[in-house]
Amino acid sequence: ATSVDNPAVSDTVTINVTAAAVPATSVTLDKTEATLHIKTDETVTLTATMAPENTTDTITWSSSNKAVATVADGVVTAVAAGTAIITAKANDEAVATCTITVVEFSTISEIQKDNSYYVKGVVSAKNTKAFVLSDATGSIYTYTKDAPSVKVGDVVTVKATASEFKTCLQLSSPEVNVVTGETGTIEEATPLTAEVATAWADGTHNTIADNKKYSWRTTIGKTGNYYLLPVEGSSTVIEPAYLSSSDFPLIEGREYDVEAFYTGYTGSYAQMVITKAELVPVAEA
Repeated sequence: ATSVDNPAVSDTVTINVTAAAVPATSVTLDKTEATLHIKTDETVTLTATMAPENTTDTITWSSSNKAVATVADGVVTAVAAGTAIITAKANDEAVATCTITVVEFSTISEIQKDNSYYVKGVVSAKNTKAFVLSDATGSIYTYTKDAPSVKVGDVVTVKATASEFKTCLQLSSPEVNVVTGETGTIEEATPLTAEVATAWADGTHNTIADNKKYSWRTTIGKTGNYYLLPVEGSSTVIEPAYLSSSDFPLIEGREYDVEAFYTGYTGSYAQMVITKAELVPVAEA
């Protein structure tokens, strides 16, 4: 400002204009509950939205139980099994929460391609390259590449990534540990019908829930080096994967009562892991 009476006299005044605070009236989260698994380095990101859009408030994140789950800028990380409430707070009147449940193991029914899992189950069947892992929710082919060291009936923990062989979901390159002192229960076989076998090829029964043990009578066929286990009334090709000829010395053209785990349809054949093959005696003439 300059003096009117004496233009040589002037001074400067700084005026700061501060916008009025606009408190948030509400906070919402994109999730109100979520499940995390401890040993797969799993996280979940929560997104908070405040109203009104021009609020001057900021979100403060907190966990009710840092021993179970921690949160930083909305990213929740599992620490130990249990439950924690994650809170997003703008002010005392604008708060939202999400319940986080942390579990140690995934169930087999949760498994999806390209994700990592830590699963506990029983070894229900095995061949020369893999074993079938089962829990109360389903079964999955677990590819070890080399002969698996586990035994049928062992309870094991498996840490692995889910992948696909052709169209068959499987666990690949697993880290496997036997749980000592525990014994698993293996499901009883379900009679295999032509309708079920045909549905495999049609693509209508190819979920983890369909991966189970079946029993049927078959006349052994062979194409090249591969044995075939057809079921009467269905044209679906049924092939045992990586069959151990020493454990199951099948004879082409002979009848067998077989039990095997179905582990998926590859697009050209139903993949099975045999658990039993009893030669049917030839009736005397």
